[in-house]
Amino acid sequence: LEFYDCFLCGMRTGYIDYDARRRDPVIERSRAEAARRIQEIIASLNSGNYEHEDFIVMVRMEGADEMGITGGWLASSVSRELQTLSSHTIHHFALIAVTLRAQGIPVDASFGVAP
Repeated sequence: LEFYDCFLCGMRTGYIDYDARRRDPVIERSRAEAARRIQEIIASLNSGNYEHEDFIVMVRMEGADEMGITGGWLASSVSRELQTLSSHTIHHFALIAVTLRAQGIPVDASFGVAP
């Protein structure tokens, strides 16, 4: 969810820094709060003007600070960032599916599988 927050904030500024995401312990512990936040993100994505998917945004290189890279901004596009968010979400769904199956909870075979 925090990655989507970074994306949405970056759409206002033209600069996306996924490393600057703020961890929210409330959504980590409260399903109701996480569900509420998911609905907010969906509403934001649905209300956004993403018809110009080739619009260029600047994305900060992951771990730039740790590598001692000053700046570290790379050109990307809205469509590329949306695809990255989708892939990252599917990755987390796969982790959830593995955890649930390990606990004997049935999960649809397509959950967490990339298209």
